[in-house]
Amino acid sequence: MSSMSKYDQAGSNLFTTQDKAIDELLKNTHGESQPYPHQTTVIKKSIETGNTLICLPSGTGKTFISLLLVKYYLMRKMKSPNEQSKFLAFFLGPKRTKLKQKFEILKQMNGLQVIIDAGNNNDVSKYIEKYEVIITTPQKLLNSLVSNAISNKNIDVIIFDQCHDAVGDNPYCQIMKLLSNKDEKQPVIIGLTDTISKHKD
Repeated sequence: MSSMSKYDQAGSNLFTTQDKAIDELLKNTHGESQPYPHQTTVIKKSIETGNTLICLPSGTGKTFISLLLVKYYLMRKMKSPNEQSKFLAFFLGPKRTKLKQKFEILKQMNGLQVIIDAGNNNDVSKYIEKYEVIITTPQKLLNSLVSNAISNKNIDVIIFDQCHDAVGDNPYCQIMKLLSNKDEKQPVIIGLTDTISKHKD
């Protein structure tokens, strides 16, 4: 990927050093878009903490923030001298119509190979060799994990959109239980929501 050469020079501490580094990234990946101060703060804090729950009102750029975080983790993996495996991220959402909207946003990011699968087939493992970001429903990823078609050690980032749905036997909950029961490398988990559920489960 020739488009990534500038990011290699930025180093794995991109975003955590100065806001100027974020501006440089956006100029090369997302047209003229620039993050608002609250988005910059969330990005930095998310990188510091790893697994993150991002709770912001609708229309404040949660998808944009998660897109930049995916880009960061891709660059960090490319920068690692001992890392030879392919980068893989999943963007999950329960509503297929909204997944298509997310795809239109995510595919604008230069240097990322993005695919959406909101159809009726149950296996998304066929995409992992060619694509770096797979946009799909949580049930599809769950099916692939249960069948061992995809191993969690091969996944770098999972984004749970509308993660407030994660109660009871929801596929989000089943995915997390499945991942926590495996003694393997765990992906970074990013939850997106505009509301914190009051459900006690």
